Amino acid sequence: MPIVAACITVVGGIFVAFLIHYLSKKRESIARHAAACSDFRAAIQTAVIKIPSASQHWSNEVLATLPNVSIAFGLAVAAFSHHLSGSNRLRFESAWLDMKKHCEEQIPKALSASEVLYGGGKAATQAVKETFQAHVKTLLSYAPQT
Repeated sequence: MPIVAACITVVGGIFVAFLIHYLSKKRESIARHAAACSDFRAAIQTAVIKIPSASQHWSNEVLATLPNVSIAFGLAVAAFSHHLSGSNRLRFESAWLDMKKHCEEQIPKALSASEVLYGGGKAATQAVKETFQAHVKTLLSYAPQT
C-alpha cells in the first residue's frame, strides 16, 4: 500500500507541475497578444492622427501624408499579423491589402481636381473618406482592446 500511495503522490506531483507550466505558458501567450494588440492600435492611431474625419475637408496636405500613413500601416500590420491565427491572419492581410489599394489608388483619384469637377463630385469624395474610415475600423477590429 505505501508504494501505491507514493506512486500516486509522484504522478500527482508531476501532473500538477505540468499543469502549472501549461497555465503559465498560456498566461504569457495571452499577455504577449494583449501587448501586440495595444501596440498595433497605438501605431494605427498615431498614423491616422493627421487624417481628418470623413465629414471634414481633405486638402492636398492629406494626399501628401497618405504615403506615410500607408507605410506606417504596413509596418504595424507586419508586426501584428504574427499574433493572429491562420484564417484570421489571411482575412487581416486581405483587409490590409484592400486598404493599401484604397490609399494608393482610390483616394488620390477621387480627390483629384478633375474627378471632383467632372466625376462623381462631393458624393464620391465623401464615399471615399467613409470607406477609408471603415477600413481603419476593420483593421482595428482584429486587435481588441484589453
